[in-house]
Amino acid sequence: MAGDLYSVDGLPSMPHMKDLLERQQQAQAVHDPARPKAEAPTPLSQAAFATMSTPLLGDVLGLAANVEMYATEPESHNAMNYVLTAMGVLPFVPSAASQVKRGITAYHGSPHDFDKFSSANIGTGEGAQAYGHGLYFGGREGTAKSYADALTPDEVHFSVDGKPIPDDEAYEFMAVWQTAADDAISGEDTIGKWIKYSEEELSNPRKDFIGSRKDAREQLDLLKRLHGKKVEMHQEQGHMYRVNLDVSEDELLDWDLPLSEQPKIVEKLKQSRSPKVRGVVETLGDLNEPLKSYDMDLGPKAGDSIVRRLALEMEGRGSGGVKSSEALRKAGIKGIKYKDQLSRGTDGGTSNYVIFDDRLITIAKKYGIAIPAAAAMLAKEDPEAQNSYREL
Repeated sequence: MAGDLYSVDGLPSMPHMKDLLERQQQAQAVHDPARPKAEAPTPLSQAAFATMSTPLLGDVLGLAANVEMYATEPESHNAMNYVLTAMGVLPFVPSAASQVKRGITAYHGSPHDFDKFSSANIGTGEGAQAYGHGLYFGGREGTAKSYADALTPDEVHFSVDGKPIPDDEAYEFMAVWQTAADDAISGEDTIGKWIKYSEEELSNPRKDFIGSRKDAREQLDLLKRLHGKKVEMHQEQGHMYRVNLDVSEDELLDWDLPLSEQPKIVEKLKQSRSPKVRGVVETLGDLNEPLKSYDMDLGPKAGDSIVRRLALEMEGRGSGGVKSSEALRKAGIKGIKYKDQLSRGTDGGTSNYVIFDDRLITIAKKYGIAIPAAAAMLAKEDPEAQNSYREL
């Protein structure tokens, strides 16, 4: 009924205090008919009465009065009171939810294992920094994985009874080392069978070998040396990170989107304390006009126009964009977004992100990825073959 509740932003607010107390007393009478009438209202209850028609303030005091009641009157703990109190909380839910920032979920692939992103490590990955100086993330997991694959060394290493073996020694007879490692895991004795076969072959003076008889003897010596030993194979492992970027899409300069469609970003640039930042915006002139070079129409003036011109103005050609990215950050721009390779030239799609401030990055999940051992060993013999084992 309209007389029982008032509404704030279309949501039911706290019940009228008089009705609330009457309902509480009725509930108490049902639970304990012999219970005497409630004592005089406390100062907090009186304040709640006085402000009951004031949105939010009346809700706050009413909730406080309920807390006081629960603390001083054990018999007030019943289902009806709990429901009425919960209804009093509803007006605060939308405003609290509006303060929650969803952020952007993104991915990062790296050969390095770490627990926190740091701007001090910018440039230690691929190092190109083609879209600005910052920490790079992919909107697609596959994009990040391709970088982890590309940057993680395609190497395997061996140890015998816990002692590392020099790589050049292991790769001379790779098949022997791999078989010994397989035996250590499976419990089989393939090495023992190989020794017996090799001894029989070498005992035949007429036997021809693919290599030399000397190589065959060296291989047999290695088989005997590894027989019964705990041989382990270790391989480099890349790392994947799923992160939350504490930014919204409209806080990032969009590399591909026309500046005329980024009014908030342009306004921040115009308000920058840096004369060079403001000057670059001014040199672009009317943002609705196409960008031209001589008589050629180069299309809309997009976000990349700002980034390129600012880098050229502040650092010259071939720069890493350190100063220009810092100028953008100080202007309130939190980073840059640009379409990934699968989305360029299309509408929609997914983007990659460059974040200027490492404090905006939270690691949500870290997990390793490993290139199959066979691929890593094959790559040692045929570097071009490694691409067959990469998920790009």
